[in-house]
Amino acid sequence: MTKSNTDSWRLATLLEMATLIERREVSPVEVVTAALERAETDGPYYNTYITVLAEQAIEEARTAEQEILQGNYRGPLHGIPLSIKDIYWTKGVRTTVGSRVLSDFVPDEDATVVARLRDAGGILIAKANTYQFACSPPIRDFGPSRNPWNVTRTTRGSSCGSAASVAAGIDYGSYGSDTGGSIRVPSAFTGIVGLKPSYGLVPRFGMNPVSWTMDYSGPMARTVADARALLLAAAGPDGRDPATVGTPALPPGLANGMGLAGVRIGLLGEAIGNPTLPEVAAAVKNAATKLELAGAEVSTVAMPDFLSDAADAHGNIMWPEILFLHRHWYPSKKELYSEFLRDRLEASQTISAQTYLSALDTRAHLQEQIGRTLADVDLLLLPVVPFPATPLEGAEDDSEIGRDAEFFGLGWLNCPFDITGNPAISMPGGLTSDHLPIGIQLVGRPFEDLLVLDVAEALESQLGFRSQQDALLRMIADRHRQ
Repeated sequence: MTKSNTDSWRLATLLEMATLIERREVSPVEVVTAALERAETDGPYYNTYITVLAEQAIEEARTAEQEILQGNYRGPLHGIPLSIKDIYWTKGVRTTVGSRVLSDFVPDEDATVVARLRDAGGILIAKANTYQFACSPPIRDFGPSRNPWNVTRTTRGSSCGSAASVAAGIDYGSYGSDTGGSIRVPSAFTGIVGLKPSYGLVPRFGMNPVSWTMDYSGPMARTVADARALLLAAAGPDGRDPATVGTPALPPGLANGMGLAGVRIGLLGEAIGNPTLPEVAAAVKNAATKLELAGAEVSTVAMPDFLSDAADAHGNIMWPEILFLHRHWYPSKKELYSEFLRDRLEASQTISAQTYLSALDTRAHLQEQIGRTLADVDLLLLPVVPFPATPLEGAEDDSEIGRDAEFFGLGWLNCPFDITGNPAISMPGGLTSDHLPIGIQLVGRPFEDLLVLDVAEALESQLGFRSQQDALLRMIADRHRQ
């Protein structure tokens, strides 16, 4: 294993490494060892991980190596180094949920997603950094993750460590969670792919909940194809998560060889007006042009009141559910909570049952409204966030995160689809003049996740962001030689 090899492995995608492992050109032990070396050098620099599982990962890599040598190759995740957001239970390994409240919690079983990734041969090398309880900045506990594109910028969103580790080429994929954009926002800010699946597609058993009616477990990776592999490994019903019981089978995506002919894309007009940064709006319009060139039909669609109604409903559903879920620790361990989360929990006590139920009623209205819109088009196209990654200084402070304008800006285009249950993917759409990634979003009908992935993959090939990712990873590798 030479330095040149490990540098090239950093640039490889999950599926590219899977091909090398399947062909026995590289060993899972070599690949995992190299990833752990990156975790040691780059992990602290970007503050990606809370717990590194070095000994366990090497042991699992040895097992994977023997299985593959014996002809028992399990599939594209076999022997691949992955991370998992530190809200997922891992048997025998602490799960902090980004908080000092649970800093000593060691589960006695794996979350369903963790178990399924392991069954597929994936090797967890670390528990990724996250906000306190996945809903409040981590500055008091484990500190903020830094953006590999510019370490003075934030990754934002509670799947921050997962986004930073994938973007920096430390691991090849991760699983995050999304309640108000926490997969899609950090993916957008770090130039990777993040999928919030359909509600009920991926089980959440063993994933510490934020809001049980709006929590999603989803993959984060460098490419759409990598995200698809991670999704398929974990998706499917689980009797321990009632939301997954009775869910329909995934319908197929695009037929092979047909391209995007006949696919109807609705460009969400409101989302590319004010207050969207002109460079972000231009990236979304460029994506629309690329989709048209690939054969899709693109039209502008309007969704009156949808975005503004969603923001209020989201808060009035989420915070009462958070308050209930924290009853075992709050207020008995109040002093360990961040100022932001304490203030929000106190305020949540004033949200009445009538307000909560009214928000659930609004959810039904929003689902009906987006259903009507997606009867006329197959997918919606819009930004993920109206601006690129914001400055890190001050942004992770309790008092700053509570600013309504910026918090609204982060969730404005994301929380509607956490409410409605539609699949939504964030993918890189280019760079700003300051060389910061721009995220674009595709939203589909419930359980048409494979169509969302197929269209995103076609768009990805048209946009050609891979070269910009590779340039970043070469720069990160060169930093170690200086």
